[in-house]
Amino acid sequence: MRRNHKSVQSKDENNAEAEKSEVVAFKPGFFVPVHPLLMIVICYGLYLTFCSTLCPSSCLPSFLPLASLASSLGTSYPLPMAILGATAAILHLGEAAYTFHLTHFRYKFRPLTVALWTGNVLLGGIFGLWVLLFPRAFWTIAQVYCKIPASFCYNL
Repeated sequence: MRRNHKSVQSKDENNAEAEKSEVVAFKPGFFVPVHPLLMIVICYGLYLTFCSTLCPSSCLPSFLPLASLASSLGTSYPLPMAILGATAAILHLGEAAYTFHLTHFRYKFRPLTVALWTGNVLLGGIFGLWVLLFPRAFWTIAQVYCKIPASFCYNL
């Protein structure tokens, strides 16, 4: 009996491995951009971070929200802000490069769709990449997610 238990267990492990390696099929024009409001917040945060890193006293006009905070952080703590800015740049560029690889070579999307996904993730970071990283999770909520006002889902 013990021998049968092991063979059943190994069959279950093989099925689990097959499910993990299975690629979820997307249409060649599939595209889900980051929600526009979230994209604005992310881009503004990146702007504040990079300006406080590169030119904290001259690039940030005082009338912008949080600009004075970013400017003071950049002048008072230049090394931590430089580390934060470099980390943000490296993460966004790395995620965009991975997205290009994923959409072009693994999912075989059209060239325009590859460019859209790459730009989307370059600006939106993980908030744009999660759809490609966790497609089953996206498909379980796609009907609700795509009905959120100002959300867009193309070629589902």
